[in-house]
Amino acid sequence: MYVDEMENFINSINKKILQPYTFEEDLENLKVLEAIEKSSETGVLQSIQS
Repeated sequence: MYVDEMENFINSINKKILQPYTFEEDLENLKVLEAIEKSSETGVLQSIQS
């Protein structure tokens, strides 16, 4: 299912490629996705803490 993602991760560990996003950027993206999901479930606008 996530074959491409796993292959990219393994290649980055083996230093064949760089990850396209930093940890901080991924964390911010996850916060946005979580807020979207919660807002969809509750119908309430969610704020995002940076």
